[in-house]
Amino acid sequence: MKVASIDKDRLLALAGDDRELLVELVQNFLKDSRAQISQMEKEPSTVKSILHQLKGASGSLGLSSLFEICQELEQGEYEVYHWGEFRTHLDEAVSLALDSLRA
Repeated sequence: MKVASIDKDRLLALAGDDRELLVELVQNFLKDSRAQISQMEKEPSTVKSILHQLKGASGSLGLSSLFEICQELEQGEYEVYHWGEFRTHLDEAVSLALDSLRA
């Protein structure tokens, strides 16, 4: 499994003077993403569109490794992917982002 990484400069540039607002946005991203992963597991027909949404959001937030995983899955064999690993990576990437914002 890929190691979680973030683009700290991009993340902090988004935060500007209001890191708490970005902390809230990242936490909401985590909550929404978990719901989307559950939806992909239940409704395989939604996988491609949800992966595209997650790719865009994770790229905007500087969650670079999550962006890369979404990009690879979007182009490849997501049918055989273990979504539990994806969920774990999501949690790790968001944790790194929140730690950076709170530092």
